[in-house]
Amino acid sequence: MHTHPTFCVVWSKFGDVFPRDTVGAVETLGAVGWAGYAPPGSTELADSAAGVFAAGIDTVLMERHGLSVAASGLEQAFVLTDLAEEAARIAYFSKLAAPTD
Repeated sequence: MHTHPTFCVVWSKFGDVFPRDTVGAVETLGAVGWAGYAPPGSTELADSAAGVFAAGIDTVLMERHGLSVAASGLEQAFVLTDLAEEAARIAYFSKLAAPTD
């Protein structure tokens, strides 16, 4: 499944995967891979995401683009996408709330 969840896309502009520091993100979402920027629909983007999937990671955050998830069915893909979006949202607001010394 490929989607463009708002907070996943926002977080991808920071140049890395969002922290997975909530119970749901660690226990249910699992690892999230990273695909650096490549033009949408390009072979480079497809190859980058495929490399992450080949390494056994089911969720790939693509820089400035969106999220791709490999799952056994649509329901599981939705769950992983929803968990990734929630983790990205929590990370974003946590970053905003962090003290700036």
